[in-house]
Amino acid sequence: MFKKSLILLIVLCLSSCASTQLEEYGGSNAGNLVLTSIVGNGSKRGATYHISIREVSNPEAFKVFSYSSGNWFHGEKPDFTNNQGLGFVHITSMKPGHYEIYNFSAVNNNWAFDSGDFVIAQFSIEAGKSTYAGAYTFKPTREENMFGSMAFSGFELVQSMNVDRDIKIAARKSDKIAPLNTNKQINQDK
Repeated sequence: MFKKSLILLIVLCLSSCASTQLEEYGGSNAGNLVLTSIVGNGSKRGATYHISIREVSNPEAFKVFSYSSGNWFHGEKPDFTNNQGLGFVHITSMKPGHYEIYNFSAVNNNWAFDSGDFVIAQFSIEAGKSTYAGAYTFKPTREENMFGSMAFSGFELVQSMNVDRDIKIAARKSDKIAPLNTNKQINQDK
């Protein structure tokens, strides 16, 4: 039993090394990604919310965008507040290529939620241009618990597009924002 556990532990450690975290890309052919996460009304403010993307041609290369509106002690100030919730605009430089949003998750002190891997949307990054991948709201879901009352059961990720708002915020936050790549549409799989 000990040998099997040790082998399993080694395999898990080695398989986790196969993934590569995508860093901010500094090449001269860089493009920008603008992606917005919204902590939906009714969500837990102390939680951290994650949207994960990866290269289509190399699924082991991934990047995670995280946002926590926090509480009195930690968290980031939202870029905007609207009837959907608190929004945060993420900006990063990336190498040209095809990418996909494939996972979303949320973690708090006493619970965690993970969507599992499935393609939510695909987009392309082009040299010298900015790509807007959309705004994604973490909308809390509730189900009846064993006591007959409604309780938190997870999230659904709802995509919306608000290019004008999010690009203006991105331009305020970063002087690296290139012209918007308008000839590419986001491909969605629902």
